[in-house]
Formats: sequence, structure tokens, C-alpha cells
Amino acid sequence: MIYKIILKILVILLLTISIKAQGANKATESSSKDENIIKLLNLVRAYDIPESVVNDIINSYKAMLPAVDSTYWQSLRKEADIDGAIKKLVPVYDKIFTEKEIKELIEFFETPTGKKWVATFGEANDEVIKIFEKWSGEVFKKLNDKMIRDGYVNQPTTIDE
Repeated sequence: MIYKIILKILVILLLTISIKAQGANKATESSSKDENIIKLLNLVRAYDIPESVVNDIINSYKAMLPAVDSTYWQSLRKEADIDGAIKKLVPVYDKIFTEKEIKELIEFFETPTGKKWVATFGEANDEVIKIFEKWSGEVFKKLNDKMIRDGYVNQPTTIDE
């Protein structure tokens, strides 16, 4: 009887240790994935956006308060916690991509083509937006004109901008 109790305690102890070890492995895997996501965000220059926002805010204050010492602006920049902003993106990427996909993206963005994509994305995106803005206006007019001809609309409608 005492042997059965000791055996049950031993089994429970081993199961507890096993479950804790699995949890530790998942935490390590998650930590590794998180680190890779941060690496990916660095490669795609995700830091550029919050840095630009902070620069704009500080430059606005500098224009209003030119007598303030430059060391104050540096301390203010640290308060912005750009790293904290980037870390808020980690769960988004964690939810969307597997660790394997994150590693594949890192490999791509470390290639010359990946680096070129990052370097030219903003410029290309600006042009794409202009093209789609023009196209959407043309399509809206075309569809609106058809609805007028077909009697569904009595007068030209405008897009609220």
C-alpha cells in the first residue's frame, strides 16, 4: 500500500517536472521567435516610422522653444521609448507568421534584392498610391455616369475626401 502511494507521488512529480520542462521549452522558443521578429523589424526599417514621429514632435517643440538646451532634447528622445513601440509589434507578427516564415523573411531581407526592396519601398509606395488615387477617381466617375444613365442616380455624386 505504501509503495503504491510512493509510486503515485513519484509519477505526479515526474509529470509535473515534464510539464514545467515543456513550458520552459515553449518560453525559449517564443523568446527565440521574438528575437527573430525584432531582427526582421530592424531589417525592414520599422524603426523609421516611430523615429520620424519623435523627430517631428521634438522639432516642433524646438521651433517653439529655441532657448532649450540640446541635452534636454536628447533626454526627451529617450522618453519616447522607440524600442517599446517596436516591441508592441512583436505579437502582431507572432500571430501572423510562424517562426520558420520569420526566418525565411529574414533571409530574404538580408539579400541584395530584399535590401533594395526596403530601400525603395517608400518611393514605390508613394507612386502606387498616386496611381490608385487617380484610378479610383476615374472608376468612380465611370460607375457614377453609368448609374445616371441607368436611372439609379439623378445627378453626379462626389467622393468625400
